[in-house]
Amino acid sequence: AALSWEAFSPLSIEKYRLYASSDGGTTWQLITETMASRHAEHVPSPDKRWYRVEGILPDGARLQSNVAELLPYEGAVSIRVQPNPASEWVSFALSGAEGSLTVEIWDAIGRRVALLSGESQVLWRIPAELPAGVYLWRAEGGGVQHTGRLHIQR
Repeated sequence: AALSWEAFSPLSIEKYRLYASSDGGTTWQLITETMASRHAEHVPSPDKRWYRVEGILPDGARLQSNVAELLPYEGAVSIRVQPNPASEWVSFALSGAEGSLTVEIWDAIGRRVALLSGESQVLWRIPAELPAGVYLWRAEGGGVQHTGRLHIQR
């Protein structure tokens, strides 16, 4: 399995450390250290369900992420979003199930910019007046709900 994360700090991160915990509390184990990578190959063990990432700045200062709980895998239903980043259009597709799909997209300040629905797949032509940036999406279909980020480039 692979764990990935995104840095939302404008500061330059020199290296990342991935920590895991069995209780999400005070006892944390260093799993891996990567040099300026936002991705770690790691096979999660059943007793380690909570994770956090620490970014080390060039001056030695540390930034810590929130704690995230890794939930057990409960099926093969997922939402494919491609391309991402996108410029003219983006496709949201239900994978592992069939049925209706509803997608909502919001801008960075929480305004809904799109509400889409279709059967198993939705194609969104990105309005030309929509500025470049990061947008949040939520998709429901196949009995599951997924969320994510969509990067729009111009």
